[in-house]
Amino acid sequence: GYAVGQSGLVARTADHGRTWGYVKTPVDGNLFGVDSFADGQVIAVGQRVALRSTDNGATWNPIRALDFSINWYTGLGHAASAAAGEVIAVGHSGRILRLAP
Repeated sequence: GYAVGQSGLVARTADHGRTWGYVKTPVDGNLFGVDSFADGQVIAVGQRVALRSTDNGATWNPIRALDFSINWYTGLGHAASAAAGEVIAVGHSGRILRLAP
């Protein structure tokens, strides 16, 4: 599982939250939501920032899209039938964004 927070914080657990380790990210922005997939993709969104990992959170790359650089997204999720990496992000002022790989 994953948790996110201020200043680009990403924490990862492999034992259902019993212990946590921090993962280095290339951003300083505040992260508010995170979602992961069985194939190792992890996506995090936040205050004018979004990140994607394809290796279970070991490394992260910024998602360079204009909407992420100027808006805040606080919630993130995917349907059971969604393709790996396809998520819905919910943000301020009622913004809803579909992100596909």
